[in-house]
Amino acid sequence: MESKGLASESNPLTQKDFIPIRGWVILFFLLALPVLLVPAVWLVRDWGIHGERSTQARWNRGLDRLAKRIRELEKRLPLKRKR
Repeated sequence: MESKGLASESNPLTQKDFIPIRGWVILFFLLALPVLLVPAVWLVRDWGIHGERSTQARWNRGLDRLAKRIRELEKRLPLKRKR
């Protein structure tokens, strides 16, 4: 019969069979961390307050270029418009 006051051997908190972390694993993690963080920070910045403005500015520049291109094509190929 087991006593309630004593810790049993099957308690995972008292087991000391931890797997050691090797140095190359830590080195690999430290090298991979910036590779993962840089794109994440870039994306988060793009979604932030300043990012909304810059994203909007990019959309506006793209729309301006598109409108300019359409005007150039309309000059070359005059289309008959119904009014």
